[in-house]
Amino acid sequence: MIDTVGGMASARRLNNVIKKELVKALFKSNKMKKKILGSIVAVAIAAVAAVNVNFNNEAGNGIVALSVTNVEALAQNENTEGAESIIVTDMGSTTQCVNGNLYSVNSFAVTCLGKGRLPCQSGTFQNITYVGICQYT
Repeated sequence: MIDTVGGMASARRLNNVIKKELVKALFKSNKMKKKILGSIVAVAIAAVAAVNVNFNNEAGNGIVALSVTNVEALAQNENTEGAESIIVTDMGSTTQCVNGNLYSVNSFAVTCLGKGRLPCQSGTFQNITYVGICQYT
């Protein structure tokens, strides 16, 4: 039993020596040092970029997504011929508190009249603007 423990200790020492020699051999060449350090720097830059993209993607919320949906709806032209004139009716404004953020919501209706060259899509839309932080009373 003593021989087995002593043998295991010798094997560990030998394994450590081999690891040290391998590391020395890798770093012995300046070219290899530069390649290894360059790889480490590249991985670090990629990791920072990935974290930054992740934080930017999490910054959006539901109101911003709703606003983007409204813009996309306005961009689509269902009336392929266009309109001769467009009537925009103000339907009032209100405020909304979403996740501690205060937004001003202006509603308006668009009516497309006649056939012409003006791109138009009839419907009811909202313009949403960030105002600040909600204060509860």
